[in-house]
Amino acid sequence: MRRSPVLGWWLLVASPLVLAAVVLLWRPWAPGLDMAMTEFRVRDVGGRHTPLIGLPGRIGDFPDQGSHPGPWSFYLIAPVYRLVGARAWGLELASVVINAAAVGLALVIAHRRHPRWGALVVALVVALVVRGYGLSVLTHPWNPYFPLLVWLVALVAAWAVLEGDHRHLVTVVVAASLAAQTHVPYLPLGITLSVLALVAVGLAMRRGEPGAGRSLAIGLGAGAVVWLPPFVDQLRRDPGNIRMLVDHF
Repeated sequence: MRRSPVLGWWLLVASPLVLAAVVLLWRPWAPGLDMAMTEFRVRDVGGRHTPLIGLPGRIGDFPDQGSHPGPWSFYLIAPVYRLVGARAWGLELASVVINAAAVGLALVIAHRRHPRWGALVVALVVALVVRGYGLSVLTHPWNPYFPLLVWLVALVAAWAVLEGDHRHLVTVVVAASLAAQTHVPYLPLGITLSVLALVAVGLAMRRGEPGAGRSLAIGLGAGAVVWLPPFVDQLRRDPGNIRMLVDHF
């Protein structure tokens, strides 16, 4: 039985991120501006002031400033950040962990769809992304940088869904939502990609394909959970952040 090449490709393309995280451990860093606000929000996760929306952006007019749509980047960073003692390096390490996990997931999806060449193609794409954006970008949890490899997962998962693997609808919805919540330019892209995948699975359910209905229900349920915090904010505040986004755009 042939061993899967996914682990090897993952180790090859993710190793620069891990090495960068080790190097950054010895480079003291005091977050400022956006990164200071990010650290404040990460520290608030799980407490009375758990964030319900994203980082403030150029939305509306100062001081009535709106924010990026959602808080899930803070939620994902928080466990790693606290695990290493709630130090600034934890923000960078969390970015590496999340990006490495995104690379691994994209490789697994591609390999399952096309065992002969799927993982190789995605590994080459990731290598180009790492080389092109650079390690300073992919280890930095600034909100324009954070979704770069997460969005790759959304694209690969959408490809799998359109090829008939309905199980990855939930992956499309969650990954696209995470990108859209973290940085608002991804919002129209994320909505479009999610709707495309939902329609594809809905049509498959209509044709009676096995498992399509279950995948559709899981995808919709995951989307509702992921987008719950911004809607709670909208109900609790006047004006809520969703209202400010709509008015601004």
